[in-house]
Amino acid sequence: MSQASYRMELIGTPVTVVDATHVPLIGFSGVVFDETRNTLVVSGLRLIKDCVTLQLPSGAFLDGRRLVGRSWQRLKHVRSSYGYA
Repeated sequence: MSQASYRMELIGTPVTVVDATHVPLIGFSGVVFDETRNTLVVSGLRLIKDCVTLQLPSGAFLDGRRLVGRSWQRLKHVRSSYGYA
C-alpha cells in the first residue's frame, strides 16, 4: 500500500468497501461526497472510517484506521513520518 494513497483528497473519488466490521457493507461502492474526522459519506451512506477497508479504482487499498482524522491532519502526519516539518 502506497503512502501516496493516504495523502490524496478523497472527496470525489470512487471507492468500494472490500472489508467492514458490518458485513452487509462489503461490496458497497460509490463516490465520496464528504469527509469528517471519523466518517466518510459515500453515495449518501455514512461510513465510519475505523470500520472499513476501501479499494480505489487504481486497485490500491486504504485501511480506514489510517484514514481517521481530517484530511489536512493526515497530510501533516505523513509529512512528519518522512522527517519533513
